[in-house]
Amino acid sequence: MRDSGRSLRRLLGLAACAVALAANPLRADAASDHPPSSGAALYERHCSSCHGADGTGRTPLSMLLRTPPPDLTLIAARRDGWFPDGVIRQILDGRMPAHGARDMPVWGRVLSHEELVAITDHLRSMQQKTAASRK
Repeated sequence: MRDSGRSLRRLLGLAACAVALAANPLRADAASDHPPSSGAALYERHCSSCHGADGTGRTPLSMLLRTPPPDLTLIAARRDGWFPDGVIRQILDGRMPAHGARDMPVWGRVLSHEELVAITDHLRSMQQKTAASRK
């Protein structure tokens, strides 16, 4: 019984992922407000289906994932205002596990170093202002 529940959850997760990817506003045939290689466009294309356009991780797909995606707007807040560019790039490119087990895709196989830097820069721009960052 437990295995059938797990299998059903995985199947629903895959279906939700397919729907989210199909509905992504930055498919090749869709227009964008951002240049295709900008950090914002790359984030929308590769990250927003799980982490949300706003980075908070609250998406229909996130509820079906084994490990819910973290709120990416709080990266610096969780580190007293410091945004760890190098650590974030290592998570993105696959050198460092993202959320315990490697549930997140290894983007280092798909994206160039420059694209990973652009996404990292975009994530830095999404950070919520904290008391430490306002100093």
